[in-house]
Amino acid sequence: MIRRLMKTRFYVPGSRPTGGFTLIELLLGLAIFAIVAVCVYSTFSSGIKLSDKAEQHNEVYQEARMALNLMANDLENMANYNFSNSYKDKAAFIGDQKKITFLRGTQKGLRAISYYLVSSQSEHVHQLLRGGTSTKNVAVTLRSEERANAQYLIREEMDFKEHLADGMEKGTEGEIISANVQEGGLNFSFAYLENEESRNVVWKKEWSHKDIPFGVRIELNFLTPQAKTESLALVRRVLIPHGFLGEQP
Repeated sequence: MIRRLMKTRFYVPGSRPTGGFTLIELLLGLAIFAIVAVCVYSTFSSGIKLSDKAEQHNEVYQEARMALNLMANDLENMANYNFSNSYKDKAAFIGDQKKITFLRGTQKGLRAISYYLVSSQSEHVHQLLRGGTSTKNVAVTLRSEERANAQYLIREEMDFKEHLADGMEKGTEGEIISANVQEGGLNFSFAYLENEESRNVVWKKEWSHKDIPFGVRIELNFLTPQAKTESLALVRRVLIPHGFLGEQP
């Protein structure tokens, strides 16, 4: 009975019988079709995943470039305010490895601008405005759930009078520039002359002059979609032509 079934030939209705297909031939054809279909599906699935991953990387890169461009624009337009005749304990630029504060003229008048990182779990985050200066808004709640080890890059503006009064909260406006910065992933350094005889520039982690610096180096490390295995590291050197270039005191 089995032999008869295996030798049975199948015909397409309305066609002339010219041999047809055996059951084995039909099963073999279906098996080949299934293998080809699986291969095609796997190829398309891999392509879609690769495209999604590339798009996510591109979004992170664009966000990183936007953050660097914003900081560079602020630094290039900072004001070299002279406090020598009034507030002698103040300086036009204050900077260390993790935070910078400087003055810039805006439509609201002279403002003190700061850049620094805060933890995604910080209560300070929820007191900040979003999207005031940068072109992208940040989904803070979603990002904090997905990236518990991320920190937020903050741009803070303070009224000049409040800055002189050591930062009263009334005149302070903050903005989240990015929610994808690696923990401890923001570092500043400042340009000094190596010595009087040499014109070589060296970069130090703290600014100790009353005048604004001639150069600021910004290092940013951003988390990528594969944050456990890699990060995106960017470096930007910002030159301020009206800044001071001298030896470290």
